[in-house]
Amino acid sequence: SMLGSAALPLARLRCHLPRASMRMRFAMHAVLVASKLCVALCSADCEPRITGVIDGPLPQGTPRAIELYFPCTVLDASAYAVGWKDETNGVRTLLTSLSGCIQGSKFVYIASEESRFTQWFAFAPDFVNASISIDGNDAVELFSNGSAIDRFGIPGTDGTRTLWEYLDGWAYRSSATLPNPDFDIDVWTFSGKNALDGDSSNANSYNPFPTAAYQTPTSAQT
Repeated sequence: SMLGSAALPLARLRCHLPRASMRMRFAMHAVLVASKLCVALCSADCEPRITGVIDGPLPQGTPRAIELYFPCTVLDASAYAVGWKDETNGVRTLLTSLSGCIQGSKFVYIASEESRFTQWFAFAPDFVNASISIDGNDAVELFSNGSAIDRFGIPGTDGTRTLWEYLDGWAYRSSATLPNPDFDIDVWTFSGKNALDGDSSNANSYNPFPTAAYQTPTSAQT
C-alpha cells in the first residue's frame, strides 16, 4: 500500500504571471483549468519524466537524488509523485508528492538532504525528503494521479549485479526519449559501479553526473 509522504520544497516554485485586466484574468483562469486537465490528459510529449538518479560517494551515500524534467508548465504539481520500492520485497514504502507551480523546460531535483547535495552539485535541491533511501540498486517510479507514467529499474528487484545497478554512481536518460511505465534499459546511460568513489564534488569528478543534459525530442534535433 502507498504511504503518502510530502516532500519539503526548499524554494517556493511559482510561475510568474503579469498583472492583467479582468479579461486577462479570466483567460489566466482558463489556463489554470487547462493545466489541471493536462495533468491527467496531456500527451507523453508533455508529461514529466525521470531523467537521472544518483547514489553519491559522500557520507551516508549522499547525494541520494532524483532528477526530473518537466517539458510543459504545470501550475499545480500535486498530482505528481515519485516513489521507490524496497528491492527485497517490492513494497512501495515511500511516496513523495510534488507541489507548487513548475515552469516548463525545468529540471527538478529531489534529494534525501540538502547540505551534501549542495556540496556535490553547488546548487540546492528543489525538494527534500529525508526518507529517500535509493542506494544504487533501487527502482524509481513517477506517478500521475496515482498511475505510473515512468519507471527506472525493475520495481521489487534487487538491482545489485544487474545491468542497471548504479551503486556509488548514476544513471541518466537518453535525450529525445519519452516517459515509459515499462523500464527500457536501452534508453539509459550508466556511469558504472563505484564510478564516483573518492570524488568530493560533481565538478571535480572524472565521471560527473550529467546535470540537466536531457533534451526533448524537438530540442535534441536542433
